[in-house]
Amino acid sequence: MARPSLKRRLLAIILALSALAWLGIGISAFVEIRHEARKLFEEHLPHREARHARDEIVEALGEALVWPLAAALPALALAIWLGVGGGLRPLGELRAQLARRGPADLAPLEAARAPVEIEPLVAELNRLFGRIGESLERERRLTADAAHELRTPLAVLSTQAQVARRAEGDAARNEALDAIVAGAERAARLAEQMLTLARLEAGQDAGAMRRADLRELARAALAEAAPRALAQALEVSLEDGPAVELDCHPVLIEVLLRNLLDNALRYTPARGAVRVTVQGSERGARLEVCDTGVGVPAEELPRLGERFHRLESAGGPGSGLGLSIVRRVAELHRGRVRFASGPGGKGLAAVVELPRR
Repeated sequence: MARPSLKRRLLAIILALSALAWLGIGISAFVEIRHEARKLFEEHLPHREARHARDEIVEALGEALVWPLAAALPALALAIWLGVGGGLRPLGELRAQLARRGPADLAPLEAARAPVEIEPLVAELNRLFGRIGESLERERRLTADAAHELRTPLAVLSTQAQVARRAEGDAARNEALDAIVAGAERAARLAEQMLTLARLEAGQDAGAMRRADLRELARAALAEAAPRALAQALEVSLEDGPAVELDCHPVLIEVLLRNLLDNALRYTPARGAVRVTVQGSERGARLEVCDTGVGVPAEELPRLGERFHRLESAGGPGSGLGLSIVRRVAELHRGRVRFASGPGGKGLAAVVELPRR
């Protein structure tokens, strides 16, 4: 059974209340007029023979009062019908606007004629449309970036597979297979970073904040990066200092540190050094990862952290997403990231400033 519409509910309630009030007023007026008329006639026409005429006059007065009230009730119902219909017309206009929209039309609703009571609903719908539009834009951007960035490693994999198939000697075949393994690792790392960035932009990895020691998180990240640093003949260190506790998302801070260390290790030559510093203050905390690598030209420093931005002089299989993830994690903590040249103008120093909540 179909549920009644809002218009029908309002009409039924208003008509019922109006009819009851109308009936109550009519009965009360009839009783009062009848009582006053009889009292008046008894005072001026006390004779018994005038009683019948007196009663007829009283009844006529009551009918003359009640029938106009009863006849006016349909007119009142029609007025209520038209009034409720006109009052609900803005809702119908909003429904028509939504019905005419296509799946990709997320423009704000027009509510110039909407009553004050409906304006908060329209405002919330427009904010919802805005959030959906941002989400769809992130998905479109992610799809386009994935198609663009994965094209190169997949093409390399295909080329090296063909080389391995046609290789005549074991050395050439092994070289092509090594290139295939490296290309697969690059594609896997790129896909992982893109998924991480997509989750960060959607706010899915944030979770609840809790107090954590940033120095301990940095120590754990360095321990994870130590085997790779040893394999590359690099020195990694964490400057001594007290514990630095801060309300944060520990998992995201670990992601930030891993990406900063990965970037430093990737572009630091053998026998270089990577130093991590953690400092606390009343205003917040400061994380710094400084390396003695190839460094970045001064004019390129402002662009570090842009998605898929890589230096023309940068070597290696990077994708340009690591520092974008760092910047996004800092933004989720209401912090900021600065990049500068390392001590003596050598290498790169990445500084992350996180405020206290």
